[in-house]
Amino acid sequence: MTTKDKYPDFQMAIRWHAIKVALLAKGISLSSLSKSSGVTGIASAGNRNYPAAQTEIAKALGVSEGTLFPERYDVVWNDELQAKIESTLPELFGLPVTVPARQLFTDLMKKHSGSPIDLEGLPIEEPARLTWLKAALRNRGFVLISLTSHLGIRRSALDTLGSTRLDNLQQLVARCLGVRPEKIWPERYDVLGRPIPKVRSRAKGPENREPQVVYRLDLTKGLWLPVRDLVGLPGMATDETFIEHRAHVQGWQMRQRFGVNEIAFGSLPEATKQYLLTPTALGAEESIVRSRRRLSGPVSVEATGKHEAASVTVVKVDVVDKAVHLQMGVEGDLAVLNREQVSLLAAALIDASQEIPD
Repeated sequence: MTTKDKYPDFQMAIRWHAIKVALLAKGISLSSLSKSSGVTGIASAGNRNYPAAQTEIAKALGVSEGTLFPERYDVVWNDELQAKIESTLPELFGLPVTVPARQLFTDLMKKHSGSPIDLEGLPIEEPARLTWLKAALRNRGFVLISLTSHLGIRRSALDTLGSTRLDNLQQLVARCLGVRPEKIWPERYDVLGRPIPKVRSRAKGPENREPQVVYRLDLTKGLWLPVRDLVGLPGMATDETFIEHRAHVQGWQMRQRFGVNEIAFGSLPEATKQYLLTPTALGAEESIVRSRRRLSGPVSVEATGKHEAASVTVVKVDVVDKAVHLQMGVEGDLAVLNREQVSLLAAALIDASQEIPD
Protein backbone atom coordinates (compact mmCIF):
# COMPACT_ATOMS: atom_id res chain seq x y z
CA MET A 1 0.00 0.00 0.00
CA THR A 2 1.39 3.38 -0.97
CA THR A 3 0.80 6.85 0.41
CA LYS A 4 -1.24 9.48 -1.38
CA ASP A 5 1.81 11.77 -1.71
CA LYS A 6 3.41 11.01 -5.07
CA TYR A 7 7.19 11.36 -5.25
CA PRO A 8 7.34 13.39 -8.52
CA ASP A 9 5.02 15.99 -6.95
CA PHE A 10 7.59 16.93 -4.30
CA GLN A 11 9.90 19.86 -5.05
CA MET A 12 13.40 18.83 -6.11
CA ALA A 13 14.94 20.60 -3.10
CA ILE A 14 13.16 18.41 -0.55
CA ARG A 15 13.71 15.27 -2.67
CA TRP A 16 17.43 16.01 -2.89
CA HIS A 17 17.59 16.49 0.87
CA ALA A 18 15.86 13.13 1.35
CA ILE A 19 18.38 11.47 -0.96
CA LYS A 20 21.30 12.88 1.05
CA VAL A 21 19.70 11.74 4.32
CA ALA A 22 19.22 8.24 2.91
CA LEU A 23 22.88 8.12 1.87
CA LEU A 24 23.94 9.36 5.30
CA ALA A 25 21.90 6.56 6.91
CA LYS A 26 24.15 4.16 4.98
CA GLY A 27 27.28 6.01 6.12
CA ILE A 28 27.85 7.61 2.71
CA SER A 29 28.39 11.32 2.09
CA LEU A 30 28.41 12.93 -1.35
CA SER A 31 32.13 13.69 -1.00
CA SER A 32 32.98 10.11 0.01
CA LEU A 33 30.86 8.83 -2.88
CA SER A 34 32.84 11.04 -5.26
CA LYS A 35 36.12 9.65 -3.93
CA SER A 36 35.06 6.01 -4.10
CA SER A 37 33.48 6.27 -7.55
CA GLY A 38 35.90 8.69 -9.18
CA VAL A 39 32.97 10.86 -10.33
CA THR A 40 33.65 14.49 -9.44
CA GLY A 41 31.04 17.05 -8.43
CA ILE A 42 28.33 14.59 -7.43
CA ALA A 43 26.75 17.27 -5.24
CA SER A 44 25.76 19.21 -8.35
CA ALA A 45 23.26 16.49 -9.29
CA GLY A 46 20.82 18.22 -6.97
CA ASN A 47 20.28 21.09 -9.39
CA ARG A 48 21.24 19.73 -12.83
CA ASN A 49 21.04 16.61 -14.94
CA TYR A 50 24.29 14.72 -14.29
CA PRO A 51 23.92 11.09 -15.49
CA ALA A 52 27.23 9.80 -14.12
CA ALA A 53 26.50 11.17 -10.64
CA GLN A 54 22.89 9.98 -10.73
CA THR A 55 24.07 6.47 -11.57
CA GLU A 56 26.43 6.36 -8.57
CA ILE A 57 23.77 7.72 -6.20
CA ALA A 58 21.17 5.23 -7.43
CA LYS A 59 23.66 2.38 -7.15
CA ALA A 60 24.47 3.36 -3.55
CA LEU A 61 20.78 3.36 -2.62
CA GLY A 62 19.96 0.19 -4.53
CA VAL A 63 17.41 1.69 -6.94
CA SER A 64 17.33 2.82 -10.56
CA GLU A 65 18.25 6.33 -11.69
CA GLY A 66 14.71 6.83 -12.98
CA THR A 67 13.27 6.05 -9.55
CA LEU A 68 15.23 8.89 -7.93
CA PHE A 69 15.13 11.34 -10.85
CA PRO A 70 12.01 10.39 -12.88
CA GLU A 71 11.73 13.67 -14.80
CA ARG A 72 15.29 13.25 -16.12
CA TYR A 73 14.58 9.81 -17.62
CA ASP A 74 11.02 10.23 -18.97
CA VAL A 75 9.72 7.69 -16.46
CA VAL A 76 5.97 7.03 -16.27
CA TRP A 77 5.28 6.97 -12.56
CA ASN A 78 3.33 4.01 -11.13
CA ASP A 79 2.50 2.31 -7.82
CA GLU A 80 5.46 -0.04 -8.06
CA LEU A 81 7.92 2.85 -8.31
CA GLN A 82 6.07 4.68 -5.53
CA ALA A 83 6.39 1.69 -3.20
CA LYS A 84 10.11 1.40 -4.03
CA ILE A 85 10.85 5.06 -3.33
CA GLU A 86 8.85 4.99 -0.08
CA SER A 87 11.02 2.14 1.20
CA THR A 88 14.16 4.01 0.08
CA LEU A 89 13.22 7.48 1.37
CA PRO A 90 10.65 6.73 4.10
CA GLU A 91 10.99 9.98 6.04
CA LEU A 92 10.04 12.02 2.99
CA PHE A 93 6.56 10.52 3.33
CA GLY A 94 6.39 10.62 7.12
CA LEU A 95 6.92 6.85 7.34
CA PRO A 96 8.83 5.15 10.19
CA VAL A 97 12.54 4.43 9.80
CA THR A 98 13.86 1.00 10.71
CA VAL A 99 17.46 2.03 11.47
CA PRO A 100 18.24 5.23 13.42
CA ALA A 101 20.31 7.50 11.17
CA ARG A 102 22.30 8.84 14.11
CA GLN A 103 23.63 5.44 15.15
CA LEU A 104 26.26 5.50 12.41
CA PHE A 105 27.54 8.87 13.61
CA THR A 106 27.69 7.68 17.22
CA ASP A 107 29.60 4.55 16.25
CA LEU A 108 32.04 6.56 14.13
CA MET A 109 32.59 9.06 16.94
CA LYS A 110 33.36 6.27 19.43
CA LYS A 111 35.79 4.76 16.95
CA HIS A 112 37.81 7.97 16.46
CA SER A 113 37.57 9.56 19.92
CA GLY A 114 40.45 7.42 21.15
CA SER A 115 42.61 8.12 18.09
CA PRO A 116 44.17 11.61 18.35
CA ILE A 117 44.71 13.45 15.08
CA ASP A 118 48.04 15.11 14.34
CA LEU A 119 47.51 18.86 14.84
CA GLU A 120 50.95 19.91 13.59
CA GLY A 121 49.53 21.42 10.40
CA LEU A 122 46.55 23.14 12.08
CA PRO A 123 46.51 26.88 11.16
CA ILE A 124 46.13 29.32 14.05
CA GLU A 125 44.16 31.91 12.09
CA GLU A 126 40.57 31.82 10.84
CA PRO A 127 39.07 30.91 8.42
CA ALA A 128 42.01 28.65 7.51
CA ARG A 129 41.68 26.78 10.83
CA LEU A 130 37.99 25.98 10.28
CA THR A 131 38.68 24.84 6.71
CA TRP A 132 41.40 22.51 8.02
CA LEU A 133 39.06 21.09 10.68
CA LYS A 134 36.28 20.40 8.17
CA ALA A 135 38.71 18.57 5.89
CA ALA A 136 40.00 16.53 8.83
CA LEU A 137 36.48 15.52 9.82
CA ARG A 138 35.64 14.48 6.25
CA ASN A 139 38.83 12.45 6.02
CA ARG A 140 37.71 10.52 9.08
CA GLY A 141 34.41 9.72 7.37
CA PHE A 142 32.17 12.25 9.12
CA VAL A 143 29.34 13.96 7.28
CA LEU A 144 29.45 17.52 8.61
CA ILE A 145 25.70 17.91 9.02
CA SER A 146 25.68 14.88 11.33
CA LEU A 147 27.62 16.85 13.97
CA THR A 148 25.07 19.66 14.21
CA SER A 149 22.16 17.21 13.92
CA HIS A 150 23.61 15.29 16.87
CA LEU A 151 23.38 18.46 18.97
CA GLY A 152 20.01 19.53 17.57
CA ILE A 153 21.33 22.78 16.09
CA ARG A 154 21.42 24.15 12.55
CA ARG A 155 24.12 23.20 10.05
CA SER A 156 25.15 26.86 9.74
CA ALA A 157 26.48 26.76 13.33
CA LEU A 158 29.50 24.80 12.10
CA ASP A 159 30.20 27.38 9.39
CA THR A 160 30.34 30.17 11.99
CA LEU A 161 32.50 28.24 14.48
CA GLY A 162 35.57 30.17 13.36
CA SER A 163 34.15 33.47 14.63
CA THR A 164 31.53 32.31 17.14
CA ARG A 165 32.27 30.31 20.26
CA LEU A 166 29.97 27.33 20.78
CA ASP A 167 31.32 25.22 23.62
CA ASN A 168 29.21 22.12 22.97
CA LEU A 169 30.04 22.07 19.25
CA GLN A 170 33.75 22.69 19.95
CA GLN A 171 33.79 19.74 22.35
CA LEU A 172 32.07 17.50 19.79
CA VAL A 173 34.46 18.46 16.98
CA ALA A 174 37.43 17.84 19.26
CA ARG A 175 36.05 14.47 20.37
CA CYS A 176 35.59 13.37 16.75
CA LEU A 177 39.25 14.23 16.17
CA GLY A 178 40.38 12.52 19.38
CA VAL A 179 41.82 15.63 21.08
CA ARG A 180 40.87 18.19 23.72
CA PRO A 181 39.09 21.36 22.48
CA GLU A 182 41.73 23.63 24.04
CA LYS A 183 44.31 22.05 21.73
CA ILE A 184 42.33 23.38 18.75
CA TRP A 185 41.16 26.72 20.20
CA PRO A 186 43.74 27.62 22.90
CA GLU A 187 42.55 31.24 23.00
CA ARG A 188 39.07 30.12 24.09
CA TYR A 189 40.17 28.13 27.18
CA ASP A 190 42.17 28.89 30.33
CA VAL A 191 45.19 26.96 31.59
CA LEU A 192 42.93 24.42 33.30
CA GLY A 193 41.02 23.71 30.09
CA ARG A 194 37.90 25.61 31.15
CA PRO A 195 36.03 27.80 28.64
CA ILE A 196 36.87 31.47 29.11
CA PRO A 197 33.60 33.34 29.83
CA LYS A 198 32.32 35.47 27.00
CA VAL A 199 32.46 39.24 27.46
CA ARG A 200 29.07 40.71 26.70
CA SER A 201 28.75 44.29 25.56
CA ARG A 202 26.20 46.54 27.21
CA ALA A 203 23.12 47.34 25.19
CA LYS A 204 22.97 50.97 24.15
CA GLY A 205 19.99 53.10 25.19
CA PRO A 206 18.66 55.41 27.91
CA GLU A 207 19.78 54.41 31.40
CA ASN A 208 16.25 54.77 32.76
CA ARG A 209 14.73 52.43 30.18
CA GLU A 210 12.72 49.62 31.75
CA PRO A 211 14.11 46.20 30.76
CA GLN A 212 11.82 44.22 28.49
CA VAL A 213 10.97 40.90 30.08
CA VAL A 214 10.72 38.09 27.53
CA TYR A 215 10.28 34.52 28.70
CA ARG A 216 11.79 31.69 26.73
CA LEU A 217 8.90 29.41 27.70
CA ASP A 218 5.86 31.31 26.46
CA LEU A 219 2.51 29.71 27.28
CA THR A 220 0.36 32.75 26.54
CA LYS A 221 -0.39 31.35 23.07
CA GLY A 222 -0.53 27.72 24.15
CA LEU A 223 2.30 25.21 24.37
CA TRP A 224 4.95 25.38 21.61
CA LEU A 225 7.83 22.94 21.21
CA PRO A 226 11.13 23.45 19.31
CA VAL A 227 11.38 21.33 16.19
CA ARG A 228 14.83 20.15 17.25
CA ASP A 229 13.33 18.62 20.43
CA LEU A 230 10.79 16.64 18.40
CA VAL A 231 13.35 14.87 16.21
CA GLY A 232 13.05 11.08 16.47
CA LEU A 233 9.95 11.02 18.71
CA PRO A 234 7.04 8.70 17.83
CA GLY A 235 5.16 10.19 14.90
CA MET A 236 8.13 12.43 14.04
CA ALA A 237 10.95 12.13 11.51
CA THR A 238 14.61 11.89 12.53
CA ASP A 239 15.46 15.06 10.61
CA GLU A 240 14.32 18.66 11.24
CA THR A 241 13.83 19.42 7.55
CA PHE A 242 11.36 16.54 7.13
CA ILE A 243 9.41 17.60 10.22
CA GLU A 244 9.16 21.20 8.98
CA HIS A 245 8.18 20.02 5.49
CA ARG A 246 5.44 17.82 6.91
CA ALA A 247 4.25 20.68 9.11
CA HIS A 248 3.83 22.94 6.05
CA VAL A 249 2.13 20.24 3.97
CA GLN A 250 -0.32 19.25 6.71
CA GLY A 251 -0.96 22.77 7.95
CA TRP A 252 0.50 22.48 11.45
CA GLN A 253 0.86 25.69 13.43
CA MET A 254 4.46 26.89 13.26
CA ARG A 255 6.33 29.98 14.39
CA GLN A 256 9.90 31.18 14.87
CA ARG A 257 10.96 32.48 18.27
CA PHE A 258 14.48 33.45 19.31
CA GLY A 259 15.58 32.09 15.93
CA VAL A 260 14.16 28.64 16.75
CA ASN A 261 11.36 27.02 14.74
CA GLU A 262 8.55 25.81 16.99
CA ILE A 263 5.37 23.76 16.47
CA ALA A 264 2.17 24.12 18.49
CA PHE A 265 1.50 21.14 20.73
CA GLY A 266 -2.09 20.96 19.48
CA SER A 267 -0.86 20.42 15.90
CA LEU A 268 1.25 17.37 16.72
CA PRO A 269 0.17 13.84 15.73
CA GLU A 270 -1.60 11.88 18.46
CA ALA A 271 1.32 9.45 18.76
CA THR A 272 3.66 12.32 19.59
CA LYS A 273 1.24 13.87 22.09
CA GLN A 274 0.82 10.56 23.88
CA TYR A 275 4.57 10.05 24.07
CA LEU A 276 5.13 13.51 25.56
CA LEU A 277 2.27 13.29 28.07
CA THR A 278 2.05 9.65 29.08
CA PRO A 279 4.84 8.43 31.41
CA THR A 280 4.31 4.82 30.28
CA ALA A 281 5.25 5.88 26.73
CA LEU A 282 8.91 6.08 27.77
CA GLY A 283 10.78 2.97 26.69
CA ALA A 284 12.53 0.92 29.32
CA GLU A 285 15.77 1.30 27.39
CA GLU A 286 15.80 5.08 27.91
CA SER A 287 17.82 6.10 30.96
CA ILE A 288 16.11 9.44 31.56
CA VAL A 289 16.41 10.93 35.02
CA ARG A 290 13.68 13.40 35.78
CA SER A 291 13.46 15.65 38.85
CA ARG A 292 9.85 15.92 39.96
CA ARG A 293 8.17 18.48 42.16
CA ARG A 294 5.95 16.48 44.50
CA LEU A 295 2.85 17.83 46.22
CA SER A 296 3.40 18.32 49.95
CA GLY A 297 -0.33 18.85 50.42
CA PRO A 298 -3.52 19.82 48.60
CA VAL A 299 -3.23 22.58 45.99
CA SER A 300 -6.23 24.81 45.30
CA VAL A 301 -6.94 26.84 42.17
CA GLU A 302 -9.00 29.90 43.04
CA ALA A 303 -10.91 32.41 40.91
CA THR A 304 -12.92 35.56 41.51
CA GLY A 305 -16.19 36.00 39.61
CA LYS A 306 -17.54 39.28 38.26
CA HIS A 307 -20.00 39.73 41.13
CA GLU A 308 -18.00 38.11 43.92
CA ALA A 309 -15.95 40.01 46.45
CA ALA A 310 -13.85 37.04 47.52
CA SER A 311 -12.14 34.29 45.59
CA VAL A 312 -13.78 30.88 45.32
CA THR A 313 -12.04 27.51 45.14
CA VAL A 314 -12.57 26.09 41.68
CA VAL A 315 -10.40 22.95 41.78
CA LYS A 316 -8.56 21.18 44.57
CA VAL A 317 -5.78 18.72 43.66
CA ASP A 318 -4.09 16.21 45.96
CA VAL A 319 -2.19 12.91 45.74
CA VAL A 320 -3.64 10.12 47.91
CA ASP A 321 -2.64 6.45 47.79
CA LYS A 322 -0.65 6.88 44.54
CA ALA A 323 -3.60 8.46 42.72
CA VAL A 324 -4.55 12.04 41.90
CA HIS A 325 -7.68 13.28 43.67
CA LEU A 326 -9.44 16.07 41.77
CA GLN A 327 -12.28 17.85 43.55
CA MET A 328 -14.45 20.48 41.84
CA GLY A 329 -15.27 23.26 44.29
CA VAL A 330 -15.16 23.01 48.09
CA GLU A 331 -17.68 20.18 48.40
CA GLY A 332 -17.95 19.07 44.78
CA ASP A 333 -17.64 15.61 43.26
CA LEU A 334 -14.32 13.83 43.72
CA ALA A 335 -12.53 12.23 40.76
CA VAL A 336 -9.69 9.74 41.27
CA LEU A 337 -7.27 9.66 38.30
CA ASN A 338 -4.33 7.47 37.34
CA ARG A 339 -1.29 8.73 35.42
CA GLU A 340 -2.70 8.05 31.97
CA GLN A 341 -5.96 9.82 32.80
CA VAL A 342 -4.04 12.83 34.14
CA SER A 343 -2.04 12.97 30.89
CA LEU A 344 -5.19 12.89 28.76
CA LEU A 345 -6.78 15.59 30.91
CA ALA A 346 -3.67 17.77 30.62
CA ALA A 347 -3.72 17.45 26.82
CA ALA A 348 -7.42 18.36 26.71
CA LEU A 349 -6.88 21.42 28.95
CA ILE A 350 -3.97 22.64 26.82
CA ASP A 351 -5.99 22.26 23.61
CA ALA A 352 -9.02 23.98 25.14
CA SER A 353 -6.94 26.88 26.50
CA GLN A 354 -5.88 27.81 22.97
CA GLU A 355 -9.51 28.66 22.17
CA ILE A 356 -9.67 31.24 24.98
CA PRO A 357 -9.30 34.83 23.68
CA ASP A 358 -6.27 36.79 24.92
